[in-house]
Amino acid sequence: MTTMRQRKRREAVVSTQSTGEEAAKVANQAAKALIESRNKLRKEGKVARFGNEDSASLLKRIRERTGKEVAMPEEKKKKNVSLISKLRDFIISKKGVVTTNQVIDEFQDKISVPDNAVFKSLLMELCEFKRENKIGRWYLREKFQS
Repeated sequence: MTTMRQRKRREAVVSTQSTGEEAAKVANQAAKALIESRNKLRKEGKVARFGNEDSASLLKRIRERTGKEVAMPEEKKKKNVSLISKLRDFIISKKGVVTTNQVIDEFQDKISVPDNAVFKSLLMELCEFKRENKIGRWYLREKFQS
């Protein structure tokens, strides 16, 4: 004689098994559909396939794609010339040596986030960086001092 509790447990186990089997069936159908879709796209040439290409030809294609020079817009050139002039003048006003904090304090409101990398490269071109007693100092290169 089975109790009510045992019947409920049996029903729960059967229910879980059927749900698990159904989930596996749906997963298998989805995987098959994905494979068929990918194969169709490959046949149409819409999915890149690198398996048959050697590393040398891959590198060549990457160089061709990224190696082309992009002309800088005239507006950006003018902006960079203005920025480098301001930076140079600021460093000269501090006798050719500034700390990193001084540069940040002076230019943080004048430089937008997208221009940070350009600003840093201009600073590195103008100056030589040295760390002294845990303080970063930028020394104006001799060729920019006059």
